[in-house]
Amino acid sequence: MPPMSHFPKAHIVTFRYYVGVIHFLDEEYHKAEENLTAAYRMCHKDAQTNKNLILTYLVPTYLHTTRRLPKVNLELPNIVDELFGGLFQAIKNGSLGHFTFELEAQINVFVKRRIYLSLERSRELCLRNLLKRCWILAGDKEKPRVKVKDWAAAVRWSSKAIGEGGYNHIQKSNADKGNVDMEGFVEDVKERREAGERLDSEMDDDEVECLISGLIYK
Repeated sequence: MPPMSHFPKAHIVTFRYYVGVIHFLDEEYHKAEENLTAAYRMCHKDAQTNKNLILTYLVPTYLHTTRRLPKVNLELPNIVDELFGGLFQAIKNGSLGHFTFELEAQINVFVKRRIYLSLERSRELCLRNLLKRCWILAGDKEKPRVKVKDWAAAVRWSSKAIGEGGYNHIQKSNADKGNVDMEGFVEDVKERREAGERLDSEMDDDEVECLISGLIYK
């Protein structure tokens, strides 16, 4: 097989994209980032559809490899804000309820694009930011400690909260897609509670301690 540089650039972009997607689905995120980034940089500046396809997998990959949100100054196109804007805001604010709302509101889109499980795992980043906010509110900057009961209260409160911004974002960008609206989301919560399902906001202290252990491990 001749060197890759001997092939047309369009063929190289396609090859790199599919190799990156395969690595993404295999949860080999560093290899996925390498190939998807190369495909994005080589993509023609006017091929916006192709760029959007690449970013659909590159952005979730970036979350896993860097453990942080993409910078705003990357000049990402509208597709990124439409798909991930609400989730990014929820992660930034450490709002578990807002995160769940955004994830479930676009669940059909995320499942179809095979990125749902990857995005669900980014809930750890939301928990991390919530812990940081809890520590800041504790007021004792000299002692980097948070009481488990305070952290548990924060998790329960954050799991109940559904940010107004998240609802407005969904309504504005997805009104014509048949996604879950605020009323539907609330009704779903009521039905799940009546059916005996336990919600995240009803976690006990032992479960909260397990969340902390998981954050420490990772």
